[in-house]
Amino acid sequence: MIIVLDDSGEALCAGLSTSFDNVDVIATRGNMGKEAGLYINLSRGFAYAHEHYAFRVLLRLDTDALVIGHHPEKDAIEWFAQHPELGMLGSYRVDCNGDPRDFSWPRRKLAQKLKINMALMLHPRAWKSWWFLNQVSRRSIKHGYEPGEHCLGGAYFLSSECVERLIQHQLLGREEFFWSELQEDQIFGLLMLAVGLKHGDFATGRLPLGLRWQGLPSSPATLLANEKKVTHSTRFFGDDNESAIRTFFKAQRHADEV
Repeated sequence: MIIVLDDSGEALCAGLSTSFDNVDVIATRGNMGKEAGLYINLSRGFAYAHEHYAFRVLLRLDTDALVIGHHPEKDAIEWFAQHPELGMLGSYRVDCNGDPRDFSWPRRKLAQKLKINMALMLHPRAWKSWWFLNQVSRRSIKHGYEPGEHCLGGAYFLSSECVERLIQHQLLGREEFFWSELQEDQIFGLLMLAVGLKHGDFATGRLPLGLRWQGLPSSPATLLANEKKVTHSTRFFGDDNESAIRTFFKAQRHADEV
C-alpha cells in the first residue's frame, strides 16, 4: 500500500487514489517546512497507516527518493525480526560510501534549546515547549541516546512496533517541536530512543539503502552494482539531472522484467 501525503495545499495528488487502487492520498495542512512542519505531516501519515492497515514495516520516502531494486521491504522485515531492539533502519552513523555522518549541528541546537534563560521564562508557550523537550530528551538519554543522532530523512524504514510505541507515548504530531528548530529526521532520531528503541544501519556495504542528502551518493550503475534498492536524492549526479537519472532506473526495471 502507498500513502501519499499531499502538502501542496491545492489537492494536486487527489486523482491518484482513483487511478490506483493501492494508493491513499492524505491532504495535510500544507507545506510547513522541513523542520517540525514535516514531522507534523509525517506523523499524520504514520498514524493513518497504523489506524487503517496491518503492516510490519513502513518505508518513508521523500519525493526525490526512489525504489530501484526488488522488495526492499522484505529485507527490512527480516532485519527487524533479527534485531527487535531496532525501530528504524536507515543511513545512520556511516553512509553508503563509508563516510561518517555528522551529528554536531543537531547536538548543538538541542543543547542551545535546553538552556534556561530569562527570555524563556517570560514566554509561557516557549516554557511549555522547553519542558516537553527536556522531558523527552531526559528519557532518550536514559535509554542511551547520543544527542543529535538520527538516520537520514530522505528514506528510512520504521517497524510497526516503533509506530505503535510512538502512538502509545503520544509522541506524534507534537507542536512543541516547532520551538526546537530541529529537522524532521533529527526529531524522530530523538523520539526513537524515547520509546526504548534504537536506530540501525541499513546502508553500508551491500545493505539496501544508498542515500545522500543532496544528489545521488554514487552513479546509478554503481548503486545497482552495489545491490542498493532505495536511493536518495535523484535530483542530480554529476552532469545528469533528475529526468536522466529516473529514465536510467526505469529502463533497468523494464530490462529486469523481460
